[in-house]
Amino acid sequence: MLTAAPSQAEESAPTLAVFDFNLIDHSDLEGAGPNEGQRRRLRLISELLRRKLMESGRYEVVGVFPDQGKIGGTGCPPLCANFERKVAAALGAELWAGGEIRKVSNLILSADVTIKDTATAETVWRHSSEFRGDTDKSWLRAVNFILRYYLLPETAE
Repeated sequence: MLTAAPSQAEESAPTLAVFDFNLIDHSDLEGAGPNEGQRRRLRLISELLRRKLMESGRYEVVGVFPDQGKIGGTGCPPLCANFERKVAAALGAELWAGGEIRKVSNLILSADVTIKDTATAETVWRHSSEFRGDTDKSWLRAVNFILRYYLLPETAE
């Protein structure tokens, strides 16, 4: 069941580990992986998500990968099943957030942001938005749209 994100009125903000966005590129028929522009865009939108969540005061962002020793203790390499959950637990985070960009073509893409409970692995919040254009501006606009109108609507400028 999807629930609303915690409000600022709550006494203590839940701890949240925020992972970088991933790209699933259905148009990459050769399996070359993200190009330099896409890697830059993934960094841009990941930083945007992290910064906006921290600035909102609704979460205490505990970061991702601040302590390689803790992460090594998860017994799970990156991108294996439950990796994010294990890392979030090792960091002491109650919740973890991540995002995905799905690219069908240079014109058709979607952005997805998900927040999950670390203890139960249940999704507590999720929203997806389609957008057009494989550019810095369009990727940033898509993530800002999700943040402004769905995840953090009361913080809209």
